[in-house]
Amino acid sequence: DGAVIAREQVQDLYDHAPCGYHSLDRDGRILRMNQTELHWLGLPLDQVQGRAFSDFLTPASRQIFDERFSLFVREGQIKDLELELQTASGSAMPILLGATAIRDAQGHFVACRSTVFDHTEKKRVQAQLEQLARSDALTGLSNRRDFYDKAEHEITRSRRSGKAFCVLMLDVDYFKKINDQYGHAGGDDVLRQLAQLLVAQMRSMDLPARLGGEEFAVLMPSTPLADAVQAAERLRIALQDTPITLGSGQVVNITSDAKEGQTFTG
Repeated sequence: DGAVIAREQVQDLYDHAPCGYHSLDRDGRILRMNQTELHWLGLPLDQVQGRAFSDFLTPASRQIFDERFSLFVREGQIKDLELELQTASGSAMPILLGATAIRDAQGHFVACRSTVFDHTEKKRVQAQLEQLARSDALTGLSNRRDFYDKAEHEITRSRRSGKAFCVLMLDVDYFKKINDQYGHAGGDDVLRQLAQLLVAQMRSMDLPARLGGEEFAVLMPSTPLADAVQAAERLRIALQDTPITLGSGQVVNITSDAKEGQTFTG
């Protein structure tokens, strides 16, 4: 009875561990899978057993896994392989997979034991940190780093395609006076609402960014200079005609002499 209880306890630990466990044969077919991983997939054991593990991965992850599995059979170990499960609901779940080979007395690959960790939260945090690193904290626009990276990509694309692009530069006229009169909180209100106006006025394909202080720029892909000049004039008029209400309730009017940038081609 004690042995039975012990086996049941081990099975329970296997099935309900905080991570996924599965075993695969030498062809990558599923021999066993614990309840944790089955729950992630949203499937019962009888619908996964005997099937290729790659059947339950997203197409991109399936290609990665298939390429790595033959190497794994030879080397006997996989560590921290990033993949995505394709769940029964159709969603993709990021996972981190590690595996160790089981070999017979002659050293031939028989099966493998795999440990699977839910990578969702870590990937979410990584994406959030990357977004924060590329966003201006005050306005939510792209920051200088992100703008320059995107501009470099656009230069490469323009050289390849021969299509021109433009960069529009602008700042707030006499911004120091706004800060002096209304304080930095008032200045921040102006910058935030200017950012909102930029997003509203420019095309969805354009990239508005705050380069620092009251300096802003807009990357305008596939845009001839004449079109960029017209966009700059529309923006200047919209800014001039849009009163800005500060957090204090005071209303200010601002202007900007938008400076059309050069047109760039390959």
